[in-house]
Amino acid sequence: HFGPIPTFDEKNISLEAHLIDATLQETPTEVSFELTAYLRPIEFFENIQNLKAQIEKDIKKVEEKLSDTSWYEKSADYRFF
Repeated sequence: HFGPIPTFDEKNISLEAHLIDATLQETPTEVSFELTAYLRPIEFFENIQNLKAQIEKDIKKVEEKLSDTSWYEKSADYRFF
């Protein structure tokens, strides 16, 4: 996520990344990553349960895409899924 968080009335821009299937032994002091895809626009959720449900859907969508790398190799516009 990059941008404000309307569900929590946060107007400041923030950056949030999820590590999928990762186990960390300690909190890293520095992290780098590469943005490779646009998932969805910023949305307002009526409650935290709806936000959590959407995050679960987002994770499933990303896992499906990451399990098959052919979309990345064949797609002319691989940055959007």
